[in-house]
Amino acid sequence: MSYVSIIDDSLYLLWQQEVQIQNFRKLGLLEQLTVVILHAGEQPSSYAQDVSKLCRSYFFRNGQLEQHYPASNKPYGVARLLEDHPHYATQGFVLMDSDMILTAPLELNLVGEQGGMRFASTGDTLNLSFVQHKLLELDSALSKVGVSREDLLNYNHIVGSIPLWVQGVSSEFVHKIARDAVALHLEFGRQAALGATIEVWTAEMYAWNWNLYAAGLAVYNAPELDAMWAWEPLSSLGARKIIHAAGVFKPESGHFCKLLYHDTSPLEYRDFAYITRQDCCSWLYLQAVLETQTVRQDKKIYFGGAGGMADFGSGTKTKKPF
Repeated sequence: MSYVSIIDDSLYLLWQQEVQIQNFRKLGLLEQLTVVILHAGEQPSSYAQDVSKLCRSYFFRNGQLEQHYPASNKPYGVARLLEDHPHYATQGFVLMDSDMILTAPLELNLVGEQGGMRFASTGDTLNLSFVQHKLLELDSALSKVGVSREDLLNYNHIVGSIPLWVQGVSSEFVHKIARDAVALHLEFGRQAALGATIEVWTAEMYAWNWNLYAAGLAVYNAPELDAMWAWEPLSSLGARKIIHAAGVFKPESGHFCKLLYHDTSPLEYRDFAYITRQDCCSWLYLQAVLETQTVRQDKKIYFGGAGGMADFGSGTKTKKPF
């Protein structure tokens, strides 16, 4: 099974990617991971070039910069990957965010099903009744994608978000998802300014769902793709194997808070005294951060014994985040 992560060339996402790569190495899955890095300048940053040496990676110029909606980078990056490497769409892959790690390899049940997309379930969130209450002008939003209320009703029990299984779609189709994500982001913002309660940042999730519905493609929910939020207790982990380092907004919560590390990397120091919750999934993510700190010191592991840059990650800032 293949896994793909799409990131832009920023410190915030590069350190997350480094942690995910080490997690996959630990589980023996490194050969199955592909990273797509979208860079803004003529050349990727030195840190991005370093990270690209750690696993199979591809660079593309970021064509979404002028859209001012970073979440649209994900479908755009998938589309660019499929343009140059269409076999990914044929064989299928799990699209993951860079701030997700695994506790064990995933085992998707694909027997008897050809193609189709599989979502992590969001329950009733994102379905027709949900979005009807969130938007003031539903039809205006639907027109941005070319999807109907009937389409949404037909798929009402199948809604979801990343991580997702991508298979049997073209690069052109996913490019449309990227464009529609931007259009929906603008539309959601317009309606939010008028009093709508829609979470504007979720536009990219709707773009995936609605385009699949409009095209009449096979879509399934896959419990194997359901992730644990950082704040959720380890006691509720159960059969779920994906830890998502998201959902924590303040360090006062006692959880690892990734939002502190936009301008500095947590891989550069060990001052994590603010993290006191050892009973939740954020604690597992902190352990992955600490493991990456340790392993990155050994360039034989990081660069396969072929040497490497002594100043790995030297583009990061070492100031404390707070």
